[in-house]
Amino acid sequence: MSKIKQSQTFINLFETDRPVLKVKFDVNAIIEATEVEIENRIEKNNDAKGLKQLEKLCIDPNPNVEEFLNFYSKYNGFSLAEPVLPKNVQKRPLLICLPVNQLIKFTEFYLLQSIPLHNTHTESMLAWLEQQPVIIYDGICIAGNTKMVIEIRQYLKKRGVVSNKIKAQSFWE
Repeated sequence: MSKIKQSQTFINLFETDRPVLKVKFDVNAIIEATEVEIENRIEKNNDAKGLKQLEKLCIDPNPNVEEFLNFYSKYNGFSLAEPVLPKNVQKRPLLICLPVNQLIKFTEFYLLQSIPLHNTHTESMLAWLEQQPVIIYDGICIAGNTKMVIEIRQYLKKRGVVSNKIKAQSFWE
């Protein structure tokens, strides 16, 4: 097994001449893993116009969001481990980070247009909830940022939704 440089960064992945993955398509097979030549691509030209639009969508003052926007201020997406050889291999990358214009389209597709924008996503969601009638289904699921989940759960309780009808899962701070 080769030694991995301790000083490598994520960007170093895009500076490798001919990266190769060893792939075993059947984990139970006795045959050796197949070498698949891959390509890692990063788009070095940023999309300044799209970045301004993306910044409007990223209103949360979270250090991770700042790091995300910082990446897009320098680059416009990437793809990792897209197979090149052998020729019969499927040409889909293992990981892709969408270019800004595609990321905005994806986000707008899932973003509820009727949610008013406030200083934080929590404030935006609470403002939207205030406009909705209270309909108690079999359950209400809340998932997301810990602070947001707690505040929305408390808000729903104040509006008369009983605790056992609210399923909450926080995923990040």
